[in-house]
Amino acid sequence: MNSVSLVVVILSYNRGKNLSLCVDSLRSCSPNSRIIVFDDGSDDAETQDVLTSFQSDVTVLQSSGRPGELHGGLYNNMNKALQNLPDCDLVMFAQDDMQFVRAFGPDDLSCYSRLIDSAHGMVLLYPVFLKERTVKELQLKLSLCKKYYTSENSSICTGRFYSDVLIASPRALKAAEWKFGEGEYENAEKASQIFGAMRYLVNPIVAYVPRPKSYRRRKRNFAMIMIERLFRFGNYQLEKMSSSNNALFLARSPSVLPVAEEHLKVTVGSLKSPWAYSVFDLNPIVFPLYHLCERPRQYLSYQFKKRFLALRHFVQGTRK
Repeated sequence: MNSVSLVVVILSYNRGKNLSLCVDSLRSCSPNSRIIVFDDGSDDAETQDVLTSFQSDVTVLQSSGRPGELHGGLYNNMNKALQNLPDCDLVMFAQDDMQFVRAFGPDDLSCYSRLIDSAHGMVLLYPVFLKERTVKELQLKLSLCKKYYTSENSSICTGRFYSDVLIASPRALKAAEWKFGEGEYENAEKASQIFGAMRYLVNPIVAYVPRPKSYRRRKRNFAMIMIERLFRFGNYQLEKMSSSNNALFLARSPSVLPVAEEHLKVTVGSLKSPWAYSVFDLNPIVFPLYHLCERPRQYLSYQFKKRFLALRHFVQGTRK
C-alpha cells in the first residue's frame, strides 16, 4: 500500500505558548505530517511572535475572527481550511490546547485509512485520549476488529457522531458536500445523517492539556483570569511517551480504555484526578460565579424567572 498522507490543521487563538508546544509535539511525534495553523485573528504579542517564528514546514492561515460568537470563528475557519487543503488522504482537525503524546507513523496512518475505507469514507475518527470526567457518559463498546470503540449512549448526539477534533477523509467530506455548522450539536446532528457512529481510536495520539488558558466569545473576564491564576492554569505540559511506554500502551488489552489521567503525565508536578480542562470543571459553584460576574443583570433575571416558575408549578401542584 502507498504511504498515507496526513495534513493536521491546528485551530488557534491568542494562546501562543500552547500553540508552540502543540506544533513542537506534532513535529516530534510525526515528522512527516504537514501542518497548517489557522489563526483566528490573534492580537496578543506572544502569539504573533510564535506565528512569525514558524519555519517553512508550517503553513499559517489567518482570519479576522468573529467576536460575537461563543466559539469565535472556529467553524468558519474549519470550513476555509477544508476548502483550501492540499491533496492528502487524511485530514486531522486539532486545537492549540492539545499536545501529541506518542510517536505515530506510516503503520498508524494506514490503520486510520483502513478504518475510514471500511465505511466507504463516511466515518469520522476520534484520535484523542479520553477525559476521565466524561468517559462514563459515552458508554463505549469495543469493535470486533478491536481497533476502535463506538458510543452506545443513544441519549447523546455530540460525542456519538461528531467532535470538533477528528480525523477524516477530505475527499469523502467534499463528496458529501460537508460544511461545519456553528456548534458541536448542529454538526453532530448533520453527521448522524451522513456518517456512521464516530470511531474512537483504541490507540489515540493526542490529548487535551489540563488547565489551559480559556476564552468565551474571544474574551476573558476578571473572574476567569483570577480563578485561572489561583489554580495555576496555563502552566502544564504533557510528557511524550517513551518508546518503552508507547510499546506497553499499544500492547495493553483494548478493554483498558485510553483515559488521559491513567496513561499520561504532566512534565512538572502532579494534578488531582480527574483533571480540569476549564475553570468550570473545578467546582459546581464556578459556573454561576462566572456568569454573575460577566453578565450580572441577565444572570440574576434568569435565576429569578427560573425560581418563580418553579414556585408557581409547586403552588399549582398543591392546589390539585
